[in-house]
Order: sequence, then structure tokens, then C-alpha cells
Amino acid sequence: MFKNLILKNFRNFEHIDIVLKNKNVILGMNDVGKSNLLHALRMVFDKKIRLDEVQSTDFHNKNISKPIEITVSLDISDLANMDVEKLRAKAREAITLEESQTFYIRLVITSTKEEGILKQFYWGDDLKKLKEIKSKGINFLILDDVFSVVYISSHVETAKVFNEIRKEILKDFELTEHDEELKKEIVTDFQSINEKIQGLTPVIKIEEEINNNLKFFDETYQVKITSQSVVEDLYKQLKIYTIETVHDHLYPASGDGRQKKIMYAMLHYFLVKESKKKIPLLILEEPENHLYLTAQIDLSMTLFEDEKLQYIFCSSHSSELLYHISIGCNLIRLYRGADSLFRKTISSSAQISDKYNEVKKMFAESLSKGYFADCVLLVEGYSEKLLCDAILKMVLTKNQFQKLYVLPVLGTNFKPYRDLLIKLGIKIIVRTDNDIYKNDIHGLKRCLKLIDLEMEKPTPEYLKGVKSEPDNELNGKKLRLHKEFSPCVEKLKLENDIYLAEIDLENDLINALADAKIFKCLLDDELVDLNELKSELQNKKWHNMYLFLRENESVLKNIFEDVRFDFLQRVKLCLS
Repeated sequence: MFKNLILKNFRNFEHIDIVLKNKNVILGMNDVGKSNLLHALRMVFDKKIRLDEVQSTDFHNKNISKPIEITVSLDISDLANMDVEKLRAKAREAITLEESQTFYIRLVITSTKEEGILKQFYWGDDLKKLKEIKSKGINFLILDDVFSVVYISSHVETAKVFNEIRKEILKDFELTEHDEELKKEIVTDFQSINEKIQGLTPVIKIEEEINNNLKFFDETYQVKITSQSVVEDLYKQLKIYTIETVHDHLYPASGDGRQKKIMYAMLHYFLVKESKKKIPLLILEEPENHLYLTAQIDLSMTLFEDEKLQYIFCSSHSSELLYHISIGCNLIRLYRGADSLFRKTISSSAQISDKYNEVKKMFAESLSKGYFADCVLLVEGYSEKLLCDAILKMVLTKNQFQKLYVLPVLGTNFKPYRDLLIKLGIKIIVRTDNDIYKNDIHGLKRCLKLIDLEMEKPTPEYLKGVKSEPDNELNGKKLRLHKEFSPCVEKLKLENDIYLAEIDLENDLINALADAKIFKCLLDDELVDLNELKSELQNKKWHNMYLFLRENESVLKNIFEDVRFDFLQRVKLCLS
């Protein structure tokens, strides 16, 4: 149903066009406008904030000479969809053609000297001839018969939500005959309680003292202190407690994490109920707040795998919350344009596909962390990640390093990672080994495949290799391949940020050290030569890489400056 959101002259958005789907997660650093985007949606659909005052700061750069425009476009082509049917039924006067594919809802806010701030709502299937949405009272539009909004802020509001949801739940039930009898008994009991409270000595004394002092001001009347424990609203004093077991004591639901999960449970009920007659929209700001990691993952499953939650707009800083993001969900990344004079906010979107979803399940945690970076370096495994993290942490500023993520794909299947992250506007750099085995040059072909190209000429026989060959012969072939195909290798670097190793991680590392005249290093508190170091790194890869990095920090700069590790220099340039 949801297609696009266009914001004009609203807060930090001068003009932005954002692709929407039914389930959307908004990502980005602080102060890029995630909350503003969600607030724009609320201004259109949430009647609870419709009367909120609009400030000059709501206009982009306080430019009140131009109107604020918030336009949401919806796909209404699927006539079998019940929600499309709900919208068409209520908005039939604004739909000019039965075969219309797209429907628009627009809020225009203008500032005038004569009338102050004016809010006008429009909808229709012709963007140039939208019709004003009819009102049904001071703060109610026909639009509110179609959409219902549940908004959850980043902080816990369990008591407030309970009071609202309690009223909604009670609407669904009528008192039985037994309930009516109980209610009469409750009224009688409260009357008796009130009389007993009024008979307490302190209450009588309070009344006497006030009346004694009232005589100094007015003797024409007296006060009467009464207890007003009434039952006009039987449910007003209901409070939420928790129990660990059936026979346990009651505990206040005081922990933020526990309160938040209770709040989600209540709102889930409301959303399911609302979906029977309206189109319920769930708008969440950083729902991971106050939840420990596994609880965030559980919430992720509820949000993205529960079919009853159909329309979600959620901002987040949590990779765990994206653990169960499913096919059809939409990632929206907001970021500042680096080359823009005013650092304008830009958006990029990517929809989760079948192919990507399979990869995500294999390595969901690291992949989701990549969504929050400005630059992602894709490497094959943990050894590469350990080395790259250690070097880049040394050469980058703290702020730069926080914008980087080194993502190990645990193999060589870079393409689904690269394709998705590029769609989000994230800078992607790939580094892979120069593999030759099974009589083919898999490393170079892998690089070309990332950009949907193939080798233009057959592979020369003298460059093909098999794993059974001695290392020195295989490595010689790899060096020769790197040299003979250098125009192609350099083009991949310069145009696509894809870096093919000269040989592989361990050999390139040893050769870089040798060129820097470093022939011995510490490993597990023992001094070893380069050949032994290479053997140990190849044997227990990430474990021995950790030991090497812990004991040889002084050589990291030499590795960074070596041409074999120019991909690290490229990372630094991207983040500068």
C-alpha cells in the first residue's frame, strides 16, 4: 500500500522523496531527522497531535514564506486488498477513476499574517487536483475513519498507555447480570467505607479546626469534610503489577524493560482490534531503549514476522532489532550530504529480497551492524577483520572509526551484502584473496562478478593452479596473474573500490613486513621469523592473529603504508 513520502520545507528537510513500504525501519546517525520523519507521518495521520501548535522552527531554516508540504502516496491497485477497500470506500468522492493505481494524501501548512498558521488536508488520485478532506468536528477528519495511529515514544509510558488501552478493551465488553449484582454490592461497600473514614478522629478534628478558623472570616457557612471514594468509574484505580509464578506476591512493574514489554503487549491488542475496521499504523521511536539484547531480538521477531502488524514506521540505532527483518521490509537510511553546502539530508532505501534474506539469516548480527555505518569494508573472515580493525583504529580519529564497520562475510559471497548496502548510500570497499584453484582464477573472476562482468579472454593455462601444488609455485602464479592483469585490477580499485590481494592475507602481511625490513615478530611471547609467523597465522587464523596484533602494535603503521594494503588507505580517505 505505502509507496512514497515527500517532505518539503519541513524542519531539516528542504525537499526529500523517500521510498516507503508497509514495514519501514529508519536508520541514521543522530540529528539527521529520523524523529522528524516520523513526526511528519504523525502530523498527517495522528489526530492526537493535530491541534499541536506549529512553530517557525517547523519550517525549514525558519522560512515561513514557503508552505510545509507532507505528501504520502499509496498504491490502491490491489482491489482484493481489504485495506485498499477500506480507503476506497471512505475516499470514493476523491477517486476520479476506478482504475487509479495511486492515491495521495497531503498536508499543507502555511503561515499568514492575517490568519496565522493554517493546516489544510487534501487527498485524491490526481496529484494536481486533490480535494480537501472533509472534517467531522473540531479535531476529526474523514481520514480518521480510515487510519488509526499507535505511537510509542522512545521513553516508557506504561501507565499512560494502560489508561488508554483499558478504555478500548472495556468498549468490547458489557456487564453481565452477575456483574450488575457485584456493582451494587461495591457501591454499598464504598458508602460504608466513606462513613467510617468520616468517623475517624483526625478527619473530625480537621473539620473542627477549619470551621473554628473560618469564623474569623465568615460565620454564614461551615465546611464539611467527606470521603469521596466513589465508584463512578469502577476501573479508574486499576494498576498493573507483575507476578513471577501463579502463587507469587505482587510486584510493581517498575523496571523499564519489563514496563516496555507490557506496553507493547497492550498496544499489540489494540492494533489487532483496530485492523478489523481501520488501517492501523504503528509508529515507533527507538523501541530498543530499555531492552536488553535478547529482548531486542524477541521484539524484532514480533515486529517483522507477526502478520497482524502490517504497517510499521520505526526508527532505530539497534542492530539486534533488525535481526529478524524479513522479505519485503524497507530500510531507509538518512544521512548528510558530504558535498552539500548546507549538509542537506539525503535518503536511500533498500527492500529486503529473497536472496539477501537467506544471507542475512547466515550472518544477521554483523550484517545489521553495517546498516549504521557510513563506510563498510567487506572482508572474507575474522582474521581480516581483526587486522583491519586494529590498523584502522590506530590511523583514524575516534569519530571516523565510529562511522566504519569491517564486515566479515565468512567466505567469498560478497555480492548480496555489497548490493544491498550500496542501495542504502553506504560506501562499500571489498578486499578478497587472489585465489587460484581447480584450474581457474577464482579471485579475479569473483571481483568481476561483483559488478556483473566476466573475463573477456580465456584464462591462460600457465596461470591456472590446483591446491596440491607447492605453495611457492601457487604464489608465483598469483603474483604473475596480479601483474599481467594489472590494468583490470587497477580499474576495479579506482572505479568500484574492489581490491584483489596480491596473494592472500597471510602472504601479503609477511611480504609487507619484509619490505619494511622487519624479519622477526613476537607471537605468544616468543620471537619468531616471518615464515613461522605465516605458518602460525595460516594454522590458527583468528586466534594467532589476535596474539600477533596484541604483541606487535609497533608494526601496524608499516602494514598500513604498504601498497598491498592500499584498501585501508582508501577507507581512511572515504572517512576523511
